[in-house]
Amino acid sequence: MGYVLRPLVRQLVSAGRLSFPSTNRLIASSPRTQSRFILDFRSDKGREEVQNWYKYQGRSTRFTLLEYRKDIHGRVRHEFIVVRLDDTTLCRFDRRACDEERGYALRDEGVPAEDSAHVLSSFETEYKDLMARTEVLLSIELLQGEDLCFILAVCEGIQTHAKAAAYNLMRYNCYFFSWMIMAAVARRTYNWESAALSRQGWDDIIRATLTTGQHNGIELIPPQQPGVKLQLGHIAFKLNTRPQRNASSLLGANDGISAIDTFRHALISRFSESHGAIEKVLPKLLLRSQLGCVLKRELCRIQSSSFFLARCTVAENKIRDKWPFDIGFAYRYNLKALKKASLCAAGIFAANANAEDKQTGDLLRELESAWKHALRAFMAPGFKLQPIWSFDDDDDEDGDFVFISTKEVTDWEGGSRMIMKEWETGWDECDTLVAQYAETTTSTIMAMILERLTDVPPEQLNFKDSSKRSSGFDQSKNPSVQEFIRTRMQEHFEIVDMFGFGSFQELITTAEEAMCEIWEASLSIIELEHYQTR
Repeated sequence: MGYVLRPLVRQLVSAGRLSFPSTNRLIASSPRTQSRFILDFRSDKGREEVQNWYKYQGRSTRFTLLEYRKDIHGRVRHEFIVVRLDDTTLCRFDRRACDEERGYALRDEGVPAEDSAHVLSSFETEYKDLMARTEVLLSIELLQGEDLCFILAVCEGIQTHAKAAAYNLMRYNCYFFSWMIMAAVARRTYNWESAALSRQGWDDIIRATLTTGQHNGIELIPPQQPGVKLQLGHIAFKLNTRPQRNASSLLGANDGISAIDTFRHALISRFSESHGAIEKVLPKLLLRSQLGCVLKRELCRIQSSSFFLARCTVAENKIRDKWPFDIGFAYRYNLKALKKASLCAAGIFAANANAEDKQTGDLLRELESAWKHALRAFMAPGFKLQPIWSFDDDDDEDGDFVFISTKEVTDWEGGSRMIMKEWETGWDECDTLVAQYAETTTSTIMAMILERLTDVPPEQLNFKDSSKRSSGFDQSKNPSVQEFIRTRMQEHFEIVDMFGFGSFQELITTAEEAMCEIWEASLSIIELEHYQTR
């Protein structure tokens, strides 16, 4: 196979070679033309030279036009990135294999890469030759502009990546280098985490998802199934035991608020508080193709905890609403400890839905301890007026928050088991709600988020018609930047697949994972402010 591919390797590697030697001397035959500068981020000296190169550019470091270019001639056509610094000056970024090692570029470990930046003036012959022998496949107009320092950060991210640092003919070549720069610069223009998904935008999505009519139809809870029983006095707490109840128990209102509304309001509140978690996820994502699995994983985690706490709220409210609390009497009952017992019971029920009989004794003792402590505190008389504490407020962490009641202590002692039974009833009644919301909530939220995460606006993109034809796009509709990059990937890796160097689907996945990791690294690098932007 090596002898067969050797001519192809020679053409692939030599496609990006220039006719003049590489040098890092900052010389110029005109005010703007410079020698090709080799980017070296592998050593402190190399980083210092890159910083000096950046400083040498003076005020000409910003650009408003980025071009994805490709050689017109040759069996294997080199691809690279060009940014327009002004009307007469450009800077070219591309990747090649080092001359001494390029014969080994097919090896999995690759060979040393030679990434470079090259400033050219339109007054020079080399500039004109470049324009004549290459074509623009896609150009992006950057309305707010971008700085060379960000591309340098991306290049450093590539060179310090575990796999992409080396030039690999089939994977981390000039194509990958160009995809990465274009994707990163484009990603900076659409700030998903703020413009697309602000706190208000997140709340709008949650309300729209959780208040739609599809969740209003409540079905009967399935008949009772075998389960573990925890005998507490004369009351049985059943794990994975769901007796058949009429849906009217969910619709029955206490103080005008049904259990369904209580569950929904608690769910909305919990999801709303999770905006920060989603906000932390989005900045790390570069490609839309990666959003689905990452968002689904995070939303499932949020959904699980939200359902748990919403069920607690319904169960706790069922206890609270069982007896009227009237202000004005000397007995005040501590609900803080009762809430702790509720969370303890909920944790046991959620974690041991399929518990074996051998666990019953331990679970029983844990429940007994929690409820006894709660009821002792709950029924302790007091004479100091304290703030009324709400079950829905988790921010109050200090002090004893109490309700005032006209009932005697003895009345409550006789109803202690009833309190526990009412809690269990409220918890079990949420089964149908959990099942119905779980079926659609995550998928609906994810679809609405993806709809808001836009790409570069079409009016800022300029495609060469041949790039659309070769990619199979509808001629009447331009692809997005990410669709363009994904198609370039597929075209390249299908050829690699054809030569037997791996499955193109797997190669695409690996490339996208590397690009996402490089994106995160680039953001960290740019925060270090190695370059003084102007």
